[in-house]
Amino acid sequence: MGILEEIRSSTDGIIGSFIATDSGKVVESDVPALFEDELNNASESLSYLAEIAQESKDFESILIEAQDGYVSFTKSNKDTYLGIIASGNTNLQVLNIITKKAAANLEMPEQAISTKPAPSNPIKNIDMLDGINERDRDAIFSEIIGKIQILYGPKVATMHLDEALASVNATRDTTNPDQIAQALNVLENGVLKKMMGNNAKLFIEKIISSHMH
Repeated sequence: MGILEEIRSSTDGIIGSFIATDSGKVVESDVPALFEDELNNASESLSYLAEIAQESKDFESILIEAQDGYVSFTKSNKDTYLGIIASGNTNLQVLNIITKKAAANLEMPEQAISTKPAPSNPIKNIDMLDGINERDRDAIFSEIIGKIQILYGPKVATMHLDEALASVNATRDTTNPDQIAQALNVLENGVLKKMMGNNAKLFIEKIISSHMH
């Protein structure tokens, strides 16, 4: 019996459980087919909440109380989360014990270890940024921060930009098109991907083209 099946049979009221990556992608599920259409969207939303929670403190678990039951989302390790859907008559103390024990022993399914998207090729962005000046650079960075802060707030948005630049050995003072393109690529495949999905790439290209003349 797998760990998800064990969770379902461990106490009354467990409807199903699932394993998700840190980006919210469901990689294994014991949730009934009735809930499958909503499961991926719900998992992605929970991963956003978990990331926000981790900005201010160590994150362990989220418990959401709905009209007819509960949804818990618990951190297992760096890249793995355990989600459990339970009915309203579930004993929350028992659910908490089961969740912590299962999360501590959870392993990412082997077929899902490489689930993070590979970085897209930033060559096009490098070409578009050729000859960038300080005014255009600041305008691009400002739009990036403005987009991210809609969900995470200005402090965290600025942190994401600075971390992306630091990952390519740069700061907000750089006018090197290669460094800027690579930093934007990190943001595109990181926080912006989580916020916007496949529209992240279009967003990056749009703001570059609107400020580069």
